[in-house]
Amino acid sequence: MNPWITAAAALFGVVVGVVGKYLADLRAGRNARLLDEKLKQAVRFFEAADQARRTQQGVATATISFDNARQSQSSTPAVVEDFRTKLTESRERARVALMDAEKVYTAVRLLVPEAAGSARTYLDLCHEAWQPDDKADARKRALETAEAAIRRGLGA
Repeated sequence: MNPWITAAAALFGVVVGVVGKYLADLRAGRNARLLDEKLKQAVRFFEAADQARRTQQGVATATISFDNARQSQSSTPAVVEDFRTKLTESRERARVALMDAEKVYTAVRLLVPEAAGSARTYLDLCHEAWQPDDKADARKRALETAEAAIRRGLGA
């Protein structure tokens, strides 16, 4: 056999191998970056949902305090106005926290569609949190279900 043909075939084999390895590494890198983004968004979702829960419970506390101040005989108009201001501020914090949680939920829904339903249930229960917290058990179960769905969606 002609040595030039053998050398060309060997060179061609090396080139195909290098290109194949490069493409496989490129795909593996893309998959790793996608998995990393899914994990980041899942963590952000649980943090944002918990923040929404805490701020919603803050609204409940501020509402109770405002109502008590308003109904109290010893409260001055300045005290009532102070509690009204705190209630307004806590409502704004809760609104912003819920908007943030909704944004991150959208990312989770797009990146891990298998977890969309359970994540939505958990977020809704976080938004409905009040004082006293009569939905704590349901929220905990929804959290566990959402975590399991996200793990399944990530292949873990």
